[in-house]
Order: sequence, then structure tokens, then C-alpha cells
Amino acid sequence: MLDSVHGDFSGNDSYMNMTHISSDLQLMIDKPSKFLRGLDMDKLSRSSLPLNEIEIPREEEFDAVKSSYSRCMLGSSEVAVIRGESGLGKSWLAHRVGRFVISEGGLFLTGKFDQMQEANKPFSALASAFDQYCDLLLAVENTDLFQLIVDELKVALGQDALHLFHVIPKLRTILGESIGPGESTDYHDSVQDENYRNIIRRLHFLLSKFVDVISTNSLVSVVIFMDDVQWIDEASLAILKRILTQKSK
Repeated sequence: MLDSVHGDFSGNDSYMNMTHISSDLQLMIDKPSKFLRGLDMDKLSRSSLPLNEIEIPREEEFDAVKSSYSRCMLGSSEVAVIRGESGLGKSWLAHRVGRFVISEGGLFLTGKFDQMQEANKPFSALASAFDQYCDLLLAVENTDLFQLIVDELKVALGQDALHLFHVIPKLRTILGESIGPGESTDYHDSVQDENYRNIIRRLHFLLSKFVDVISTNSLVSVVIFMDDVQWIDEASLAILKRILTQKSK
């Protein structure tokens, strides 16, 4: 497990704690192809290890997703599902699509659902994607587009925006100074009771407003890649439905 091809056990070539070792061992078991892609293939080849790289082009699926993207550019919203067993290049294909979207001037956001996390932390995968969107928005902070979207978010969310800060942390950076004092809701500490359900309903409403603003004011296409959707929670599924049924203005 130690990267000792050149006898160097320092810096990034060694494990710093048992958590990292455990994580890589689990990745080797669950997704060996993903683990191998993360290795330094040049070092391994010089060490004479017999590694054969397997390429799965999936050109038909790639062309189908590109066609879907082209239709969306005309004003529609679509969902493309990439299916297959582990190790058959699903994530690789999705990120190839991402490179294509970015080359066309669009935004490519990603999130990954987790079986254990979704049970206790709804919206986690979508939150990751929306946090990336906030990062991209902050990159154009001194533009009219930034101010337009910020103004629209203030109107749509109002003071209730503070309840989204636990879901989309980077939103605090964008709107924090404009949100007055108040106690935000930390749904992580809630239990499965009526209060918890009310919190989820409120977050769903606010996330829907957030989606409405970014989908109707964005000047470029927005593609969201959701990995491991078999673990999606009902709340996130409702938000995705909202995204797909949002009409362009």
C-alpha cells in the first residue's frame, strides 16, 4: 500500500493516517478501476508492474448525451441516465461529457449520493453541486451577472436564506452580509419527527427558489452530474424534478 517505487516515504508518497489507508482499501474493493486511475501510472510502468489499461470508449452513449445537451440548448430540460456495472466507465463517461460542456461554454456541476449520508443528511449531493455553483459565481464577483443573480436571490430567499447556509455553505459568502441576525436551522441535529419534516419541507421550498433563480438568470447552460443516484433521498429527488420542470424564460 505504500508508494515505495523509489524508496521515498515522505510527503504525498506516503499515508499520513489509518483513515486514508482504510479509504483506499475500500476503494480497491468497491471500485478497482477508479483506484488504478488515481495511481501514478508512469512510476508503476518504470517499476515493471504488469498493468494493462482498459479503455471503454462508450461512443454511442457519449453521442446520445451530446444530442440531449444540444436539445437542452434550445430551451428544454432533460435527464440522461448512464447505467452499467462498476468499473465500466460510467464516471469516466460523465466527466468526458463535462469536458465537452465546459468546452462549449457551459457549467458542469457534480455531486455524489452516499447510502449512509443521505439517510442523515438530505440534499448532500445537490448541496455539493450548488456549492460549486457559488464558487463559480464568486469568480465573476465584479460583473453585472453576479449582481443580478445576487439581487434575485435576495428577493427570492429574503431573510430565510440563512436556513440554507448549512446546506450551501458558500451561499453565506455571497449573501451573508445582507442577511440580518437570526438563528439558522441545523437540520443535522433534528430527529425523525414532525419538526424534522417541517425543516425538510422548508429547505425544499428554499432550494426550489434557489434553483428557479439560477436556472432563469444563467447566461450559459448548466449541467448537473449526480453520481450513485441509487442512493438518492426523496427530498433531493423532488428538487431534481423541480429542475427538470423549470421552464426557461
